[in-house]
Amino acid sequence: MDQEELDRQMSPSLWSHRFDAEEVIDAHCRVLRQETKKSAEMWETELVQYGADATEVMTVYSNDAFKEHNGSAPTVVYIHGGMWQFLSMADSGFAAGPLLEAGCKLVAVEYTIAPAGTMTQMVAQCAKAVAHTVTHVTTGPIYLVGHSAGGHLVAAMLYINWSELGLDDTAQDRIKGICLCRVSWATVAPNLCARPRTITFHSLTSQLSATSTFSRLLSHSATCIITAQVSCQ
Repeated sequence: MDQEELDRQMSPSLWSHRFDAEEVIDAHCRVLRQETKKSAEMWETELVQYGADATEVMTVYSNDAFKEHNGSAPTVVYIHGGMWQFLSMADSGFAAGPLLEAGCKLVAVEYTIAPAGTMTQMVAQCAKAVAHTVTHVTTGPIYLVGHSAGGHLVAAMLYINWSELGLDDTAQDRIKGICLCRVSWATVAPNLCARPRTITFHSLTSQLSATSTFSRLLSHSATCIITAQVSCQ
């Protein structure tokens, strides 16, 4: 795969048969923002600081159904995409309705996007947000969900040493699953992209199973869903 083709595959806004690239992005952002605004009007929200930096905040969407479970119902931590350089927590509450109606809680994470934020900073902030959710937001099971660039950041959570963030084994075991939506294989498992058409969930698990988080997920038969955005050839 040459650089031009890789750039095309990493830019899904170029794939639309209905709109040009700018129209696709504008429509996508408009729907996210509108649905997030509706969620904020319909459901209880709380702004939670998970770190010292001004951008280290998250919006928690909740309702009475979650409280009735005494905090034992699932919590979804959502990390937004946007090519690591746009979108925000303000665009991340669009899925609150179905989740809260099912008795879950939604946590929408803010992190410092580029160019102000580096990749190392983004990963560290998302890890802090997850750890804070475990220790301060809920006592129930937690599922990590990321879209596009956010899927890459969720995948990076598989490598985190959670004990360095103050999570003991019991706390770590409450991270029950991940969902990577339209994530690029080139960011999740770049070495696998060198082998044409051999990317499978088994090959990904063999690469990551040495990490503590992924080992825990595997040992608990956890939910791991990955939908690819880029075909690596």
